[in-house]
Amino acid sequence: MHNSAPTDNPSQYTAAQFNNTGLSRGVPDVSANGGVYVITVNGTFSGVLGTSCSAPTFASIITIINEQRKAQNKGSLGFLNPSMYNNPTMFTDITSGHNIGCGTNGFSAVPGWDPASGLGTPIVPRMLELYLGMA
Repeated sequence: MHNSAPTDNPSQYTAAQFNNTGLSRGVPDVSANGGVYVITVNGTFSGVLGTSCSAPTFASIITIINEQRKAQNKGSLGFLNPSMYNNPTMFTDITSGHNIGCGTNGFSAVPGWDPASGLGTPIVPRMLELYLGMA
């Protein structure tokens, strides 16, 4: 599913930190900005961050693409993974940094797919070009 095999970048972590059986698929598929988003609750502004920001951001991009497809009398995209993994240039590859968690420095970002950032962050014009060009 991803463009680098898990053995290309073996982890120093054990099953105490992640599912290292090799029997499950790698996650994440993609990344998006996770902070700081300004929200308001009962008139009070605050900043939030994390997956609860990045997941709806990516979903919003797909919704916008689906709306444009609908305007062209095309169906919604459905399961995206095959098209994303076959077109990794739709994403900015994150090649440095890591995702801190479970009392560790997390996984390192490397060229290609990695468990820190997946394929990377969306490049919306490239996504639009591909997905609006599909039947």
